[in-house]
Amino acid sequence: VKIRFGEGVAADLAEVLADAGAAAALVVLDEGLAGLVPRVADALAAISGATTFEKAPGEPTVALVEQAAEALARAGCDAVVAIGGGSAMDTAKAARLVAGQGGPYLRFAGGGETYEPPKIPLVCMPTTAGTGSEVSGGAVITDEATHRKAGIASPHLRAQHALVDPALTWGLPPAIT
Repeated sequence: VKIRFGEGVAADLAEVLADAGAAAALVVLDEGLAGLVPRVADALAAISGATTFEKAPGEPTVALVEQAAEALARAGCDAVVAIGGGSAMDTAKAARLVAGQGGPYLRFAGGGETYEPPKIPLVCMPTTAGTGSEVSGGAVITDEATHRKAGIASPHLRAQHALVDPALTWGLPPAIT
């Protein structure tokens, strides 16, 4: 994971995508985040060809991953950007896997599946501190049918870039920050 850290690096998003050869990105973000954190809105405005997929608060579910993977495939995006907490980043990782290698998600959670290298890049921009999801190769997704967490892990799930901008935590409640 290529990490850029510091106040203002969120403004580098368009440059990072251009350097990766990406023209259109699916942006997975926590619902309402762009309204709470002005720098998130600024980063989104700088991306041409963005398709936004907002996820509701709470842990990501298998159904949510399938919806995000479908949105990614339908939009024909050549990059994924995750902005938010660990659940937004885990949703983006799992959706990119499912869209790129075919679903359903649970076939990967069952173990024994081969993870091919991703064909499109993932850029993670955390808005919370402490999950480490922006650099990890894991994703934790809840299976609604069993009410259990169906986690997956592979180096191929890791983001190619992490833009860690402390200013993205400004405007959020202190407990989340």
